[in-house]
Amino acid sequence: MHTPKQQPHAEERNNRNVRKTVYKPFMDAYSVETMLKTNDLYRGIIRINKRIRNDAYVTSDELDADIYVCGSYDRNRALEGDVVAVKLLDVDTVWQKRTEREQKRQGKSNASAKKSLGNKENGADNNDNNSIQKPKYCGEVVLILDRAEGLSFTGTVSLNKPGPPGKNDRDDRAPRRAWFRPKDNRVPLIVIPLPCPQLEHILHNEDKYKNVLYEAQITQWGTSSLHPLGVIVHEIGNCTDFSVMTKAILVDHQVIDTPFSPLVTQSLPVLPWTIPGTEYTSRRDFRNDLVFTIDPATAKDLDDAVHCKLLSDGTYEVGVHIADVSFFVKPNTMLNTEARKRSTSTYLVNGVVPMLPAILCEELCSLNPHVDRLAFSVVWIMQADGAILDTWFGKSIIKSCAKLAYEDAQSVIDGNGLPSTTNMDKAHISYVEDAIMALFRLSQQLRQKRYANGALSMDSVKLCFTLDAEGQPEDMWIFEAKEANKLIEEFMLCANKSVAETIVRHYPDEALLRRHAPPIERRLNEFIDLAKELGYDFDGSSAGSLQEAFNGITDEHVKQVLLVLGIRPMQRAKYFCAGALDVAKYKHYALNEPFYTHFTSPIRRYADVIVHRQLLAAIEDQASTMVYLAVFLHRLTLKQGPIIRPAVVLGVHSKAVEIYVPDYGLERKISMDSLPLERFEHKNRTLTVYWQHGVVVDMALEKELYGKTRERKDDYDEEEDMNGMEASKDELDDVGYSLSSMQVTDEFVNNSPCVGHEIAPVDDSLTHEPELDEATCMQRFRMFTKLQVLVQVDMEQFPPSVRIFLMNPFVDPASLYPQSASS
Repeated sequence: MHTPKQQPHAEERNNRNVRKTVYKPFMDAYSVETMLKTNDLYRGIIRINKRIRNDAYVTSDELDADIYVCGSYDRNRALEGDVVAVKLLDVDTVWQKRTEREQKRQGKSNASAKKSLGNKENGADNNDNNSIQKPKYCGEVVLILDRAEGLSFTGTVSLNKPGPPGKNDRDDRAPRRAWFRPKDNRVPLIVIPLPCPQLEHILHNEDKYKNVLYEAQITQWGTSSLHPLGVIVHEIGNCTDFSVMTKAILVDHQVIDTPFSPLVTQSLPVLPWTIPGTEYTSRRDFRNDLVFTIDPATAKDLDDAVHCKLLSDGTYEVGVHIADVSFFVKPNTMLNTEARKRSTSTYLVNGVVPMLPAILCEELCSLNPHVDRLAFSVVWIMQADGAILDTWFGKSIIKSCAKLAYEDAQSVIDGNGLPSTTNMDKAHISYVEDAIMALFRLSQQLRQKRYANGALSMDSVKLCFTLDAEGQPEDMWIFEAKEANKLIEEFMLCANKSVAETIVRHYPDEALLRRHAPPIERRLNEFIDLAKELGYDFDGSSAGSLQEAFNGITDEHVKQVLLVLGIRPMQRAKYFCAGALDVAKYKHYALNEPFYTHFTSPIRRYADVIVHRQLLAAIEDQASTMVYLAVFLHRLTLKQGPIIRPAVVLGVHSKAVEIYVPDYGLERKISMDSLPLERFEHKNRTLTVYWQHGVVVDMALEKELYGKTRERKDDYDEEEDMNGMEASKDELDDVGYSLSSMQVTDEFVNNSPCVGHEIAPVDDSLTHEPELDEATCMQRFRMFTKLQVLVQVDMEQFPPSVRIFLMNPFVDPASLYPQSASS
């Protein structure tokens, strides 16, 4: 058989025989595709560890565990999110390399910690990453199969290469390059050739550029280049400016927020627009049924509407009507291309970046009240117990009789009827109230059956904000899903399941589905073992058994903490094409459904309703939420003084404690090296610390110890990079995460932490006060130990850094922070 001559990868064609090779050349695509079919190589998406950039993982559908990729050399220029081909390596050899790397890194950290804190007895590393278990598979990247188009990054620019002191001094010659330092720790330094139009004056006024944020792209990265070459796309602005923060978030998440071009908008209908007469004769007409929408009060893009009526035989006709976006977004049009490129609407705290032009998402596609609208409907005949007797799918025309907010529907469920301000025909009010109550009772039956059949619920916390006239956060609260929210959620789930079952039956090799893989076995077992030590028996054999165990915990605060820990082994849900995987892998673990898809949000998710030609993943906006949280806390500090809040210990490690701050739903891992301690001891999941008398931990102490507020650790060591073992960029600071890695936990407390609001107490049966000894300044931490923390915000960094510091219990907070001591 003739084998085609191997062709160099595009990035390597101009780099051969020029300089010493740093990375292995990529394999040719033909050989890779052949070897993927025979499982000599494996395909997957690479994930780079935010805390230690040397550690990366690739998940392959063909293997039962992740492939560990050690260091930049084995990663071979792959970036976070790239689809890569991986060759397996000997696990023992790779693990020995990692062990040596970590020992070298730990030696540097120990020396730094001893020098900074003067702690001669304890110079330990600031995390427990070295304690991760030996992987089942190790590998190296041999080809980048796919990378997102137009990948952009935000960061700052300097003439000096970031790295250890003494290695970056420039000579007297005019610099030929600048260094772009991405804010995303997983992205490497990018070389910007000079001169550069956007950096015209950097040679004469470098300090001016120190706080300026830029957008950059990688243009080339050959085998002989330690760092990629790139270009500056444009200047975003000063990194301390609030509006610049939002712009940078959009860039880092590859969100397209530019206006729609004339090529896209020229084919859009012109208002006023009317539905063509042929649509009335070809579609099922629901305009005489009392169809209505239930959404957030501020919603403008109304994707879905519902109706419910009691039939003569005692059954119910229930309809879910979804906006027919496919009528306006046709294949092979510029509008379709643009929607596919944007893939989703991106919801921010202060607005939305839409997937579709406003004339569609807010007018013609939105199921607004009192106007005829095109829809794609799912209609069931249901018994009172929620059993589905018949299902109908089809194009339809509806005319919503009311735009209801969740609060309106909740008022009906609570027995108070619709508010008097509801904008609808008075003759319809009692009928709509009856329909809401019928839907509520049916949704309860559906939900009860879901959980009885083995579903699992681990919802994430959502922070909400009140903004002032200038768009600044002035108040915040925790979103609490009520029965009205759950009502709509239940019928959307039901519609998605019904559609999935239908499309996979008709198109077993093409249907676009959504699956949720089982949790990572090793992490799940660790959680189960920990829960058992605390007196709780968890059965991890199924999602339903986990839910049953959570349901058996009567103490809500304990349940919240265990949910925080229990979500860590879970994997993310993914879209996939039926036929690409074994049918056994189609299952959605949390929902415990064999087939599931997305159908109900076509205005904000590309092609949900196009008989599922494609469905694309929606972008997570926690980063936007976290910026608002940081600004809110900063403003709160200016208003009332330092913020002191209760916290609880989530976990105890040999050199760190993990804590949970209920008022803000934040988790942190606090290194003992960051604290002013005389010494500390670890034994049997207990940390005993001995504080330095009278020393308080805050950003002022950081600046005193380190000369400035601690940033993430950047140690760009070129020699180690050459060996694929550069020093890690551990985003877990000595005193907590920077904002870019903040996590929002699940099952948050109900009380808002805002000024004037009651703070949720942590007084359950398992939580307990720390053991203290005044004579020796001793404090002891165990699982569920209660403690006080100081929350501070560093607005000089971008993204703003929310810091959490353990309060020294042997310092009276009233003497330091009189305004906050009682809060």
